[in-house]
Amino acid sequence: MGFLRNIKMEMDSSPIILSHHPLCGSFSDHYFSIRGRYFCKGCMTVYPTALVTLVVLLLFNLIAFEFLFYSSLILFILNCYRFIIPRSEIVGLAMNAMLGVSLGSVILSLFYAPDSVRLPWTVFVFITVSVFVFLKGLRVFNVCRQCPRYGSFPKCGK
Repeated sequence: MGFLRNIKMEMDSSPIILSHHPLCGSFSDHYFSIRGRYFCKGCMTVYPTALVTLVVLLLFNLIAFEFLFYSSLILFILNCYRFIIPRSEIVGLAMNAMLGVSLGSVILSLFYAPDSVRLPWTVFVFITVSVFVFLKGLRVFNVCRQCPRYGSFPKCGK
């Protein structure tokens, strides 16, 4: 019970809940606020979409590894275009929803992978996710580095 209490204490003391962007004008289009709490638009699209995808795939018994493998891979590759196409609210929402479907598919694919490919597929997924998160974080960091308040990061505030 101490773990849950610690999470609640952290949520009570922090204005950022499910938002990993600095709370400044450079990222104001990345989050929204409800009653003084900040939520990442991307996270609030990706994770619920992944959960719905998991439920739909299981409900319709779409658990063949080949289907999950190709759908997660194709959707992820398409999602990587986010790094080269112009940003807009609609594009961001579509890319995050696509990423959520890819995430839901890849999670199930890890469970339904044949024994002969489970380990290499798991390693590939881990490396791919790590590189993707690194590149997204690098984009945020590059914006922050150009800010005059960068010296006080991450407490640079609004």
